[in-house]
Amino acid sequence: MVVIPPTIRNPMVRVDQSITYTVTAATPDGCEATATIAIKVYGTSDIFVPNGFTPNGDGHNDVLRAIPVVFFNANAASGWDGTFKGRRQEKGAYIWMAGGIKYNGDNIARSGTVLLIR
Repeated sequence: MVVIPPTIRNPMVRVDQSITYTVTAATPDGCEATATIAIKVYGTSDIFVPNGFTPNGDGHNDVLRAIPVVFFNANAASGWDGTFKGRRQEKGAYIWMAGGIKYNGDNIARSGTVLLIR
């Protein structure tokens, strides 16, 4: 257990492996609160995209997500639900392209195909 003195206003740490931190704060009157956060460290920077999805509304694999994928969208987390201009697209192979910036500032670009399965 590491105890950080209260005089350090913005403590920072550099991690090289996944770790869970638990922070406990206490007042002189004895009030106490605890919070936990898990930090996941990945060994590589890349863009991963599945090679198939089934947008049939069953709650499993209904949306293809990558950054960005199949279309440009400012909110990449929304993904693609297999429609274009409100119309369901035909099953088949679709091309995707995604780009981003790695943690070290390098650009990354990926492309591939995905199967829309109906």
